Parts: sequence; structure tokens; C-alpha cells
Amino acid sequence: MALHKLNVFHWHLTDDQGWRIEIKKYPKLTEVGSVRSRTLIGRDPGGEYDENCKFDETPYGGYYTQDEIRDIVDYAAKRFITVIPEIEFPGHAVGALASYPWLGCTGEQYEVRQTSEHRTTGCSASARRRPSNSSRGCWKRSSAFSRRNTSMWVATNVRR
Repeated sequence: MALHKLNVFHWHLTDDQGWRIEIKKYPKLTEVGSVRSRTLIGRDPGGEYDENCKFDETPYGGYYTQDEIRDIVDYAAKRFITVIPEIEFPGHAVGALASYPWLGCTGEQYEVRQTSEHRTTGCSASARRRPSNSSRGCWKRSSAFSRRNTSMWVATNVRR
């Protein structure tokens, strides 16, 4: 892989459809946030993700344990592959918000998404909106949560 310059593994560990990394301090991230209730079958015919969509109604999920992540990083390092873990927060964080709703701005319970809301703009309408003055506090709270917990975990547990 390195010979062909395919030596960077960009590992997307969080998204609206599931949280995929174990953080022992916050067990609900994997208990709740790693499982979606159903999966879209095929493609949405109208591009609207509405009542015309067909779903399998089977829960789907999973996550990597800290030991599994260490094994993957070690395996990659032996093959000269750099692992870049991506933990997006506060964007693409519905998996985390479903687990810990107090991080959100609405005060409501979230549900792990079954589909992507991406359109031609590349992001959902709610993600494009700039936070209002009333929601800036929760945005700062969720950003602080992310920086404090995920950066510390990656720095101490993912080693080469």
C-alpha cells in the first residue's frame, strides 16, 4: 500500500448514523449512539427521504473497542500506513446527541439517523444554519465536551 502511496487511512469514527468509538467514560455513546433503528433499502426514489422510502426495520450498529482500535493502529504502523482518526463534533453528532441529549440545543430527545440528509449542498439545512444567540451556549458546551474527551482519549490511547 505504501509503495503505491495509499498509506493514509482516514478513519471516520462518528456520524449522524452512529458513534463508532468506545469511550469508557461515556458508555451511552456505544450503547445508544452506535445503533440505528433501521436502514434504508436501496436508494430513495424521490431524493426526499419521505414516506415513499422502504426500510428494513432491523436495528443495525456496532463500534470499535479501544483494544480493537489499538490493534488496527499497530497493524497499520507495521505497514507504514498513517491512521488519521476523524471524530466530528459538534457537526455530524446525532449519534452522540441521542446518547447525551444535554449536549444539544433543543432540549428534546434525538434519534440516531437512518439516512443521510446530504443534498447537492453537501450538508443538511440545519447544519448550514449559523447558531443563533440562544443556541451559542449549547454549541460551546458540545464543542468543549468534544475537545476535552475525544482529544484526550486519542492522545493517550492511539499510539504508533
